[in-house]
Amino acid sequence: MQGIHAVIFDVYNTLFRNDRSQWQETFRQICRVQRLNVDAMQLWERWRARESRFRLERVNLKKPEASAPFRSYAKVWRECFADTFHDLSLTEGDPDSATALAITALATREPYPETLETVRSLDGALPLAILSNADVAFLYPLLKAHNLSFRIVVSSEEGQAYKPHPSLFQTVLERLGVSPAEALMVGDTLDEDVLGAQSSGMRAVWVNRQGKARAEGQPVPDFQIADLRQLLPLVKG
Repeated sequence: MQGIHAVIFDVYNTLFRNDRSQWQETFRQICRVQRLNVDAMQLWERWRARESRFRLERVNLKKPEASAPFRSYAKVWRECFADTFHDLSLTEGDPDSATALAITALATREPYPETLETVRSLDGALPLAILSNADVAFLYPLLKAHNLSFRIVVSSEEGQAYKPHPSLFQTVLERLGVSPAEALMVGDTLDEDVLGAQSSGMRAVWVNRQGKARAEGQPVPDFQIADLRQLLPLVKG
């Protein structure tokens, strides 16, 4: 791919698994540790409904500058746990402990089979960066646990905004010292990674591992791959 001088990666569901089954296991653990008299899946569904509303409302896509004030995942998750415990009359529920368990779980996710190989193949050939909707408390320990070193790491907590807010993309480009046309964004979400990158003048690769169909009105990625190894010929070519 001509003119690419830097590659920017999303983290969760791009480099590391972060699927429904892993979250459900975290909720089973919360119920065991806190000895909650509730079905773990009921707790998960109630909590997820609240957390999903936050994700939908955190960035004003039409006017990003009018987005709601930034709140970290830790703060939002604690509020979601507190409200969910109250709704289910779980007076013994501890929102702080539950949030801590969720953070620990996210810091110990497993990489996809080809992640380490792909990142290390690109490392040294050109600058690599991370741009992730994540709190520092789980993002940095995750990268460190797998000895992954990137030229630049920008989290939503550090940038005080969530993708696709343009300020995050501008920050990582400035810190890399490259123009939008010289950077390639690689991520699993159309409405965050692809939209944010293209709105900032970058090209974007959609990592579509499950072969999902793109919904009408969603951004059209410049490239689509099902496995990170397919990125190598794109970048090196």
